[in-house]
Amino acid sequence: MDTITDILLQIEEEHDLLSRKINDFYYWGYIRFSIDSLSRDFKQNNNVMEFMRLKDYLGIFLNCTIYNPLLLKKNRKSIIIINHQRRVKNGSYYECIYTDKLAEILEKDVYIMEFLNKGTHLKPTQTKNLLYMDFVNVFAVIQKHLNKGGNKKIMDQITKEVDFLYKILSSKLDININQSELQNLIAREYYRYHYRKKWLNMILKKLQPKLIIEVVSYEINRMIVNEIAYSKNIPVIELQHGIIGKEHISYNFSMKQKLPFFPTDIFVFSDFWKNTARWPIENESVHVTGFPYIENQIEKYGCTSKNKNTLNILIISQPLYGKVLSELAISLYKELSRYNTEFKIIYKLHPEEYMNWEIAYKELSVNREKIEVVCRNEHSIYHYFNICNIQVGAISTALFEGIAFNLKTYILKTRESEIYMQDLVKSNLALLISNANQMIEDLLQLKNKADIDVDINYFWEKDALTNVLLEIDNILKKYS
Repeated sequence: MDTITDILLQIEEEHDLLSRKINDFYYWGYIRFSIDSLSRDFKQNNNVMEFMRLKDYLGIFLNCTIYNPLLLKKNRKSIIIINHQRRVKNGSYYECIYTDKLAEILEKDVYIMEFLNKGTHLKPTQTKNLLYMDFVNVFAVIQKHLNKGGNKKIMDQITKEVDFLYKILSSKLDININQSELQNLIAREYYRYHYRKKWLNMILKKLQPKLIIEVVSYEINRMIVNEIAYSKNIPVIELQHGIIGKEHISYNFSMKQKLPFFPTDIFVFSDFWKNTARWPIENESVHVTGFPYIENQIEKYGCTSKNKNTLNILIISQPLYGKVLSELAISLYKELSRYNTEFKIIYKLHPEEYMNWEIAYKELSVNREKIEVVCRNEHSIYHYFNICNIQVGAISTALFEGIAFNLKTYILKTRESEIYMQDLVKSNLALLISNANQMIEDLLQLKNKADIDVDINYFWEKDALTNVLLEIDNILKKYS
């Protein structure tokens, strides 16, 4: 049976959607992730302003004025790194687990760009040469408001494209969006693209990098940067940050093709991950490097056997599955309370859920004294891997990481998890479950079960940092 991604790729190819444009904006590439999410009934809470504090507004003002990177007078550097602004607390500081070590090694020749994270930046950090890119979003919003009502010719083009696209999508998909909402989505992305591109062009022209390294290439600012880099023949490397599979629309395309918004090269965790997607770029542009941070954490915490006398259960939430996972957590608590066994449940929210979890998962909020809810970035997930012996989730990359720390693993059965996580289940590294009782039945036998021998290199290539630095050097030489 065709999956949502399969259907979208068929529509995309049949109607040549990646070639359709509004003015100079090839809109489909910029909305396909949103369309995929809406087809899975996943809507994010993007209203960040209600959570912002006075100091956040002051910080943005300063970053757009006296600390604006456009006023930079320092020497140019060869490399720009666009980090993951969703930093994690490590001791007294917040760090980007994907790029900070790389930035430290390349310090003399690198600038780090950081975009806003829910209207703010996580501080303090130890990152050198850090450029806060608030001005890109803020100046674009100001321009949009100054041009209220938009350009009638552009709006007519958008309406025409919406009529065409909605008819196709609604005939093939059960999409959770009406025609008016689709129009708003495309118009919003058009104006974001139109205004932000001007400012991103200016900063790249000023810095003149020879290489760009980024995380999360399908975020709009990165996509625009990639387009500009493509026009200047600047290579762009994306560092893998999460699950890549045949159902992640951002990494799957129906054919090999040159897409200006897509990175020229991808660094993946292992051969396993390289073979899970239908890449638009050639295979030799997908480099197996490993993940330096997890190597560091495995060395720090070790992969020792876990104490099985107490059931320390880590539930790894995600926005798409948070409702069912939170219900599972409550069921687990109620059912395990009936048995004579020690247990603790830790419910680790995804950072995207921090803002509104108490509203979205009301029953979990009511039971927070019984279930520990992690709702801020005070510890990395590796801290919880170290103190737990069991993990539950749906399709998070963290489940693969937890296996490297010898956690007994349960996968909640969903349409996507049966696809994304089938390798773990087939390899007996995880058990697919439909409800709490099924999990408890297996859990109560845990003390009698031997630990599973895990080949960490299957998911995480060894000597990752050395591999990453070598491949960066090779790409720089290729484009010099």
